[in-house]
Amino acid sequence: MRSKLRDVVVFSARSLMLIFTLMCAMAGTTVFAGPIILGGDDLDFHGNYNSGTGPNQKGWLYIQRALASMYKGGCLTRPGNDGSIAVLGAPNSSNPNGTSNSAGDAGAAIHFAAAALPKVVNFYNGAAGINSFFAALSAGTLNPAIIYIPSGHSVNGIDSVEGTALTTHATDLKNFVNSGGGVMAHISTTDTSGWVTTVTGVTVNVGVCNPSGATLTAAGGTAFPALSNSDIDGTAGPCHSSFSGTLGGLSVLALDGGAAGTPKRNYIIGGACAVIETPPGTTLCCPPWNSTMLSNSMFYVGSGGFSQPYTLKFQPSATTNTQMEAYVAYIHTLHPTVTNLTETFSLQNGGTGSTCSASGPSTIGTATWTSTNITLTPPGFYTGFPMVVNNWYRIATVTTLNGKHPPLDPTCIDNWICVRIQVTPSPKPMPGHESEPAMLQMRLPDGRMVERPVSTKERPN
Repeated sequence: MRSKLRDVVVFSARSLMLIFTLMCAMAGTTVFAGPIILGGDDLDFHGNYNSGTGPNQKGWLYIQRALASMYKGGCLTRPGNDGSIAVLGAPNSSNPNGTSNSAGDAGAAIHFAAAALPKVVNFYNGAAGINSFFAALSAGTLNPAIIYIPSGHSVNGIDSVEGTALTTHATDLKNFVNSGGGVMAHISTTDTSGWVTTVTGVTVNVGVCNPSGATLTAAGGTAFPALSNSDIDGTAGPCHSSFSGTLGGLSVLALDGGAAGTPKRNYIIGGACAVIETPPGTTLCCPPWNSTMLSNSMFYVGSGGFSQPYTLKFQPSATTNTQMEAYVAYIHTLHPTVTNLTETFSLQNGGTGSTCSASGPSTIGTATWTSTNITLTPPGFYTGFPMVVNNWYRIATVTTLNGKHPPLDPTCIDNWICVRIQVTPSPKPMPGHESEPAMLQMRLPDGRMVERPVSTKERPN
């Protein structure tokens, strides 16, 4: 299925890096920011330290796990940070809250969550404390790793005056994140939500959230290992806000329970490591990967005759690998923490109709490029012979840098083709001509239908 590579100018990796430099410079500047975790919750109100003997329970365990994920190696990249947590809008407290699942103190929640790691915590209470913190941060006399903001429902949590102070310093919060610092916050009221859109671009919907049936997403399970749904759903406490709009480099970590006729809403969002925050209107330059390159890299392998089940093997050309490796090398020069680019492939049944309508489970494979090599897992994929003739299949790829969704245009992140082998009765071939018992059909996102005969000569080595 690979197209013939004719009349193609082959560039060296050094030349390709120069091309990427020139092209990507026109796309704007992108900043790789620190980790952000925002929950539409008041889980600092709903937890305890088990009567002082530990461990943390329910909402306080969530805070502990979230902070632990933010402290993973390479996540907090703010230069010169002292590794501490700055709590804005709450005084310190060591009240373990017995075994109660309500009436938790905001200061105690972060006190015990951080102690379990263990991490140093400093408290800046009241509007005056918040203002003095940002003045010292600007002067360089304070340099924490993480800023933590309590909910507006917890005991001694954020009040309206403190909320106004936080909103006033929204740009300072954004600059802190863009410098590599982390922010964790409980967005339960309008007092705690005023700064969020400035920092992240997302919209906060206060009062729109259903905790019953709330669940961690796959990304949330990765970000919060050992955390269960019962630590963040209605059995832990209510949720108070949801998030909508463009998430940019943030991921959905938990969904609320939704409502009748209403899709589940974004309840916890963020990224535990290497969140990418971009100034408005700027994106990373797209990698040299698209649906045409995808179609040219997939090869037919049959299990027998053309009417028998078959598979498609991914075998990129040397030119494709050189281009992708050069792109990774270029991005690495801008952002040293980026060392690989992965295309995650899915294969879904598209039905037997005239159009391709993917549904059901998918078969997964990955291709990961570094600046010097490519790894395929499993090798080649798709394993076995999962495809049958006269049936559409949708092959889709999702682009990630170091396993995270980068701030690319959607056309850069998601690419797909639909394919099928159509076997039709062949007329008797003319003398000297080979019959073509099967036809490969490929439908591309722009609506084009590409057809060509299938030959056993197309099988990869």
